[in-house]
Amino acid sequence: MAQLPTYEEYMASTRDQRGRIRNQYKAAGIAAPHASFGRVHKYKDSHYPEDHAMHADRPYRWHFQDPILREQHFAYNKAKAQARFRKEEWELSLEDYFDAWAGSWHLRGRASHNMVMTRRDPELAWSPANVEIIPRYESICRIAEQRRGQPTKCR
Repeated sequence: MAQLPTYEEYMASTRDQRGRIRNQYKAAGIAAPHASFGRVHKYKDSHYPEDHAMHADRPYRWHFQDPILREQHFAYNKAKAQARFRKEEWELSLEDYFDAWAGSWHLRGRASHNMVMTRRDPELAWSPANVEIIPRYESICRIAEQRRGQPTKCR
């Protein structure tokens, strides 16, 4: 394989040539030159582009090192933001959220048989006493009953 251009050669090239150089780096499986090309990364003892992909995950920056806890933390923030958007009160702490999902986190999903967190009484806040984990189809039935004001055929 041909020698890849240096940062100086990259910066001295025209816009079209830079695109070809980036493609050469991509074909070699190396991050393309950019503003911090050849500089020491401030969080690692590595240099661009040899040792570090530009868009790789950076676990040393994660609040939670464990991927499952990280996923739960992201889901907590997303649920809290959705509640705020719908102007619903939110009184669940991160620990309360983790406790509510304990033992059923792996059952989450988008299918009707997967588990979801819902409020027992939709008029009250999202609080530890008012949330439960139930199958999605049951949650959908409850919402339909509340909107129509009469029982549905779901149950």
